[in-house]
Amino acid sequence: MTRVTKPAKTLTESAKDFAARLISWTKLKIRVNEKEGVKYIKERDIWWAHLGINVGHEQDGKNEIFERPVVIVSNFFGGNILWAVPMTSKPKDDGNYFFKTSYTQPDGEPMTQYAVLPQLKAISSKRLIRKLRVMPQSEFNALIEQLKVLLTGKKDE
Repeated sequence: MTRVTKPAKTLTESAKDFAARLISWTKLKIRVNEKEGVKYIKERDIWWAHLGINVGHEQDGKNEIFERPVVIVSNFFGGNILWAVPMTSKPKDDGNYFFKTSYTQPDGEPMTQYAVLPQLKAISSKRLIRKLRVMPQSEFNALIEQLKVLLTGKKDE
């Protein structure tokens, strides 16, 4: 028999901070939902997206607009629904869960990012904010292969 834990009756300071951020995200999410979806989205595009506040170890968006870069893996229904993989600059573990990509920023500084493969998710194109760059085809092919291995446990022969 599974035991269910009851929620605490009073909120800790971190829970109060979370609640305040959740309210901010909810207000922004209402505005995001009202906007038009982005058109002309392609596989390999990397966009900043409103990812919001999530649960547990899911990748949250950062700062006051809850944004995080995502790499577009596929799009459906004319680009209205996308499969996207959130990205981070700080991987938690190197295994097969992160795909490393590097590029040079417009200011000439090198940047390394990691696609967090287990967090592949369906998102609306309404969440997209601005295009960051396009992943080179060879890197994208390698990302897809690593994602296939993660999903199926098998490598292509």
